[in-house]
Amino acid sequence: MHAKRLDPETGLSTLIVLGTGAPPALAPAGISSVTSEQEVKGELSRIVRDLSIRTGALGIDIGVAALRVFGVPEDMEREVALGALARTLEWLRGRFLAVPGPLLAPEELEVLLKTTDHLAGLPVAQGGSGDPTPWTALGAFFAIQACVDELTGVTVAVQGVGRVGSILARDLAAAGAKLFVADIDPEKAKSVAEATGATVLDPDEIIKTECDVLSPNARGAVFTDETIPELRCRYVAGAANGQLGKIRHAEMLRDRGIVAVPEEVAGAGWLLNLATELVPGGYREELARVRVVRIEDSAAELLRIAAEEGSSPYRAAELLADRWRASG
Repeated sequence: MHAKRLDPETGLSTLIVLGTGAPPALAPAGISSVTSEQEVKGELSRIVRDLSIRTGALGIDIGVAALRVFGVPEDMEREVALGALARTLEWLRGRFLAVPGPLLAPEELEVLLKTTDHLAGLPVAQGGSGDPTPWTALGAFFAIQACVDELTGVTVAVQGVGRVGSILARDLAAAGAKLFVADIDPEKAKSVAEATGATVLDPDEIIKTECDVLSPNARGAVFTDETIPELRCRYVAGAANGQLGKIRHAEMLRDRGIVAVPEEVAGAGWLLNLATELVPGGYREELARVRVVRIEDSAAELLRIAAEEGSSPYRAAELLADRWRASG
């Protein structure tokens, strides 16, 4: 289901795609210069599908959606376009709560707050759940732990040591894992290696290195026709989005005997933290932590289902989500 609204003040259009669950729906929002409504709809639909799998597989009873102001002229002031987004949120009367995403920086919520309070992800001091980065890293940590049980002596190749990957690497090192790290920014890789005792590898080589777990935490498709035959890991678990080049690559991983925790679960820490804003009484950090720690149980369950069904864990995540929704 989707809807479109034309902002009378700017003439800009906002496209809304609604997913599963009851309102208020958490909705990654953004602003784009793309003019093709079909292209924007396709991208928002993919976001909503991903969120629906995440919430179902993790058993979180929240609504999900996505919305975007599109066709924004390159010379238009960013704050003008943000105003159009804020007015749309007001027009929707609280049925959607805009959250930051690739096309909406967390600090831009402050601009939106001048017009609307239908937002989630504000700083903790303002009643929100704050910076999602540590929670995303924590979720990936527990997804890795679901694969190997005991981390001491386990070799983990962390691809991408930006904001999430660097925290994850430090947590893994503290738990006793032996690390390989790589990043397109060599200074980031060097800094993390110095802090964790990791071995720095070239970004093009890390997915080929022999390890127990490969943890993708950088942008871009990691698993393709070209890369999958070169993998030398037993497990895959990381927070990066869009790890599969194509859906069929999930089956290629399975056929190679590589057990992969889908990013819908391994990378869901930010969503679990954010969803805690919706509980009665408002956000509580201790509850967020309990929810994120349970990623380990959810990951273990979908790996069990995959083994029983003879399917890829990606398909198992969909089955787990469907079963949870069917249970009422």
